[in-house]
Amino acid sequence: MDELFGRISLNSKKSIAKADLIFNGRNNVLNGTNFWKKVQKENLLMIFKSNNNYIFGAYSPCKWIYTKNKSFADKTKTSFIFSKNNFSFHPIVEKDYKAIHCD
Repeated sequence: MDELFGRISLNSKKSIAKADLIFNGRNNVLNGTNFWKKVQKENLLMIFKSNNNYIFGAYSPCKWIYTKNKSFADKTKTSFIFSKNNFSFHPIVEKDYKAIHCD
């Protein structure tokens, strides 16, 4: 977690004041409706763990708003996806116009 927060702070040039757990798949029913009710925020870091213990996720400073077939740009170019198991980070810079795409 420290590595993720460090990368976000470094790229955005902002410190992280706090982090809140807004959705837990163990405690909440995971479906599209519940997901969108919880994630309509900005500066969202999502971390997923598969049934095979594969840990991956994404970060974007953009505000997540559900609008069918709409893309949101990250003008800061700080959005990224990552794989903890593969120790890899992949910035979303070439296609920043689709940092978030709702469909």
